[in-house]
Amino acid sequence: MPGASTSKASTSAPKSSGPTPTNPEAESFKSQGNAAMQQKDYSKAIDLYTKAIDLSPTNPIYLSNRAAAYSASHKHTEAVADAELAVSADPTYTKAWSRLGLARFVLGDAKGSMEAYQKGIEYEGNGGSEAMKKGFKTAKAKVEEEEKDGANGDADREATSPTRGAGGGGGGGGGMPDLGALASML
Repeated sequence: MPGASTSKASTSAPKSSGPTPTNPEAESFKSQGNAAMQQKDYSKAIDLYTKAIDLSPTNPIYLSNRAAAYSASHKHTEAVADAELAVSADPTYTKAWSRLGLARFVLGDAKGSMEAYQKGIEYEGNGGSEAMKKGFKTAKAKVEEEEKDGANGDADREATSPTRGAGGGGGGGGGMPDLGALASML
């Protein structure tokens, strides 16, 4: 049977624990990317994960890892794009939901972040991991704060902005999330 050795034949199998690596070269790039992440060389990690993705474009692990590297490089728009591709490729790969939640949150999309963390919790089962629940709780608090601010009008927001800009009121300065807490989910 010519062509029977292609890896496409296994695509109909259910993805219960993520895809089986089908390309040793792509796996090598992923491993090198992981090592670069440990060294905090995010640019190199992005390049290496990109090489893995070039060989296996729909692998959710490679996409999710590059999303993490993008977030670590403060390139959250790119992180959202990769994380969305990863959850489309395999909705059960919960790290991708967590990375999507983080990137959306940092970009100011607290509601989208909350939704991503909720999906991750659903796919994790058993009420979700502590990290996923913490991300959801943080995003939910921000959504509630935004709704409250919207109900109070701009005058209240102006009155509290100096305190927020100085780092007061929960999270980081200027209304940013406490990235240290969320970064632990990478």
